Amino acid sequence: MAEAKPRPGTLVVSYIALGKWQDIRDSGNGQMIGSGTGTILFATGSAAITLDALPDPDSAIVFSYVAQNDNEVTIRTTILALQNYNYPEWRVRTYAGGKIREVEATNVPKVQTFNGSTITAIAQASNLSHAPYNENITSPELTIDLLPLMDNVVLLPGSVVFEWNGETYFDRDGSLYKNLSTETNAGIQVGRVDYSGGLATLANYPAGTVNTATIQAAATIGVGFGIDAVAFRTPGAPIRQGSLQLTAVRVDNGDIITATADFNGEFDTAEVVGNIDVTTGWCELQFTDGANPIYVIPQSVRYNCVVETSLPLDAELIGLDPVRLPPDGKVPIYRAGDIVVISHTAATDAGTPIAGQVINLVRDHQAEIVVEDSSGALLASDQYTVDREAGTVTFADPLSLVDLGSNPLAAPFTIKDRVEHMSVLSDVQINGDLSIISPVPWDLPASETTVSSAVVYGDLQARVKNFFSQKVFSDCRGKARDHS
Repeated sequence: MAEAKPRPGTLVVSYIALGKWQDIRDSGNGQMIGSGTGTILFATGSAAITLDALPDPDSAIVFSYVAQNDNEVTIRTTILALQNYNYPEWRVRTYAGGKIREVEATNVPKVQTFNGSTITAIAQASNLSHAPYNENITSPELTIDLLPLMDNVVLLPGSVVFEWNGETYFDRDGSLYKNLSTETNAGIQVGRVDYSGGLATLANYPAGTVNTATIQAAATIGVGFGIDAVAFRTPGAPIRQGSLQLTAVRVDNGDIITATADFNGEFDTAEVVGNIDVTTGWCELQFTDGANPIYVIPQSVRYNCVVETSLPLDAELIGLDPVRLPPDGKVPIYRAGDIVVISHTAATDAGTPIAGQVINLVRDHQAEIVVEDSSGALLASDQYTVDREAGTVTFADPLSLVDLGSNPLAAPFTIKDRVEHMSVLSDVQINGDLSIISPVPWDLPASETTVSSAVVYGDLQARVKNFFSQKVFSDCRGKARDHS
């Protein structure tokens, strides 16, 4: 039954024994039960059956089932072909001397049985209908030859930009992206680039006709230009242990090599060996498989690491100033570890305010919000309320446009709000560049933003009163001067 394998639970084997039909049925788990036993393998369609009794003469064994691939009933009948004929039996009579006296012939009826072949009948119920069948076929990957007219060259990693079927694709470390965001620089990964073969493979691409790709940017280098070792110094030191990560692109097959230093500064992978001195930031690496060098594209070697910076203690806290004056007498006004305040004041045109008017500023969490008239005079603070967390100004109702002295003010009015961000300096350069440990929460214009140093006081204070001077030779320890 290999050409039409039975569906589980549908096979029925029938035979006649003692003049009655006997059935052996498939229980659905490969076991045959009923007037006999056996097993069936649904994967191959083969069955082994043992009958409880011998079938009657001139009877047939019938197999009926529903095939696995259709709603059909298959009946197979094993036919026994029978033929009747007369078989002559000869009898010879002889005399006492051994001579034949006569020969008698008697016809005995015989039956010869011939095993015939199998007849298969396939039928389907007339009320069955075929439902539509839908199948989703995954589209194959699309390969684009970016260098069809160039040989012996390798694409420079990160340099490929091409357009195809209305989409622009960008190369990033061997992966192709589209729909890059101008805000987050993130995109959708849709394929990969084979730098050595100059091929771009797209796993996801728009439907339509196949058009020619337009290369907008691509740089190539000669295939013979490769290196098997690098040595470099990190931009800062010391390096956090286990933080250095490196990637490179192989020249021979375009695969990306990745490696990470362990906490001892060692590189020991199947493709990279070497070490980094975490104290000085000096790193020496070799690309090898253990026996032969592996050549990589020099421009593809990239690394990232974490540089640690120690912030010095305040000189007042340790009781001395470790910074020496330079020969020219100039000292920096900022040092790493100092507290600074970054501030910016913005102006919002309020025109002529009306009673109960609410104005939403473009930013929130201000340090101060004031309202000025056209000459810069301040509007009385009781004529408006501010919500610095929400960044809103609500004018009083009723409203009087006067200053604190009840003098009238002239429109137009301007709302000035100042934001401040306090942070700690992590690095100070001699050219005036400052680095802070936390980002500024607003987008502030550089030409209007100021940086100020700050001194942080605690919440414990002392008060001294009733000052007076007294000669030290006197033996007075009272709370007033002794004039004696």
